[in-house]
Amino acid sequence: LLAMLAGVIIYVQTAEGTLVVEVDDPEVEARFKNGKLILSGPDGKERYTITPAERDKKIDAGPYTVRVEGADGLALDTKEFTLKKNGKVAVRVTLDPKLAKKPGPK
Repeated sequence: LLAMLAGVIIYVQTAEGTLVVEVDDPEVEARFKNGKLILSGPDGKERYTITPAERDKKIDAGPYTVRVEGADGLALDTKEFTLKKNGKVAVRVTLDPKLAKKPGPK
């Protein structure tokens, strides 16, 4: 899945919840590869990799976080990942546990 249009909202269901990806900048490329969201700049270089945080493997009540890994290897867990450009939100990523996949019958 690849998004290069401005004003796009992508919902991706995972076992941990639904990643909600809002892209409002035509210079940002958002794509999914091997279960991870990869954000690239206009030069095509990967800038950030985003996944549900490891500690959120079980869906319980409470806050949920996403793991953000920079191209430099730095990683952090946060409730919301926001990139701003000229004071305007260009990309926002959150994890919504309410939209998690329901386990199917066994």
